[in-house]
Amino acid sequence: MFLNLENGVLSINPYRNPKAVETTQEDLLKFLDSDECLTASIENVLELFNTTEGWMAQYTGITGSGEFANKEEAYNISGNNLQEIKSNALLNWGSELELGAVKVIVHD
Repeated sequence: MFLNLENGVLSINPYRNPKAVETTQEDLLKFLDSDECLTASIENVLELFNTTEGWMAQYTGITGSGEFANKEEAYNISGNNLQEIKSNALLNWGSELELGAVKVIVHD
């Protein structure tokens, strides 16, 4: 795997690019557990899209189970009002998530 740090964003990619550094999964895990690694703040973002088939949600951030989701999608989100739709959408990524801890973007 290859690591690339660009504009303050660390990306992990299976393919080499000119700025990437090769590493192993074991070395990466050691680094992440070390004192050298700065803890980054991850913003949880829920995007809601009003489609002809109903509401679709896309989530990026830490899930209720502690895993990282990157633009994961859920379909057929329902609710009687926008607040209910937001809450129901978050249930796809863990009931522990609260709306106050998530940035919500609505695309009508």
